[in-house]
Amino acid sequence: NIKEVGFDSSITIAMGIAIEFKLQYKLVELSNYLLKNYDEFFNNQSEINRYTFQMMSGFFYRYIKNDKRALRKFLGARANPYHWSREIISYEDIITDHTLIYEIFEIYLIKKNNEKARDYLDMYIEQYKNFEDFLKNNKSFVQFDKDMFIEIKRKSLDMKRRLLFSEF
Repeated sequence: NIKEVGFDSSITIAMGIAIEFKLQYKLVELSNYLLKNYDEFFNNQSEINRYTFQMMSGFFYRYIKNDKRALRKFLGARANPYHWSREIISYEDIITDHTLIYEIFEIYLIKKNNEKARDYLDMYIEQYKNFEDFLKNNKSFVQFDKDMFIEIKRKSLDMKRRLLFSEF
């Protein structure tokens, strides 16, 4: 029940469950709760809590097809200082920026804003090239799989194709 005291800290979990299990029940109520209580609770939280909320609410808004709000949340997550200063300890941490860039690209493509979609595609590809350079120049005792980021490359090719199709 979202009206229970203490639910604020569980909202990201509730959004994740709604998306993962494709729940439809009370989505409007959850969406309204997000709009009403975001400023009251998450603006006063730490950057990491705000960042997690921004990302998950962006995915939630994409799920309920409210791309305008999703875009705002994804851009906010990329602008959050925690996004740029977080400790990278997993593959998911490494590719988080690509995930955000991809979601932003998707929204701009849907809105037929091809110029901004192209900007985010270029950013996505540039960061992939940085990953490739990192793998080529890695002198660490930790060896990485050369195909570690192949999914990002595949997705970038699909993004190029879809943007070209959208432009014609």
